[in-house]
Amino acid sequence: MNQKKSILLLGALACVALIAGAPPRKSQIPRSVTRPTLDSILNVHGSPEQGLRICGRTFRRVKGGPPYYVAVPTMSLVLLAHEPVPGTRTLVVCNTNDCTFQAIPLGEIVFGNQIGVWDATKGQMGDMVESVSSNRLSLLSKGFRYVERSVLDLNNNTLRVVEVQSERNQTDLDFWPSQQPQAPK
Repeated sequence: MNQKKSILLLGALACVALIAGAPPRKSQIPRSVTRPTLDSILNVHGSPEQGLRICGRTFRRVKGGPPYYVAVPTMSLVLLAHEPVPGTRTLVVCNTNDCTFQAIPLGEIVFGNQIGVWDATKGQMGDMVESVSSNRLSLLSKGFRYVERSVLDLNNNTLRVVEVQSERNQTDLDFWPSQQPQAPK
């Protein structure tokens, strides 16, 4: 009887050791995380730092609004934008099947600033995946005064702007009738 108890106790200890020693399972579901900043601790109006945790990695200073990512239709990909260093934005493509990541510098490309905003504004503004074809994603970024379309090539890790419509660089000249150029007499 003592031998059976010893074997059961030894088996139970082995199970506990296996469970305790096993690496934690990486969650493929993106989860929003916030972290207090010195400014948010000292100042009532200070904001905590917004992050996103996916596949065991936490990305700090994510851009956009809740949920801070865009799921790619018909693919197991998630897009998020963050600032690894202040002033430098990066687009991250996460494959949730195998928890691999691709990082693509955004530079002056607008996409990423409004990830997560599309649904909240009912399509009036925000960033979204417009279409998917094999290894290319057509991305749309829509704001109050601009529309930018770009193509993300997953094989080459490149993002290329293909169309920009903006009111920023336009100059409208309205002449009053008295200011119209007159024909020579």
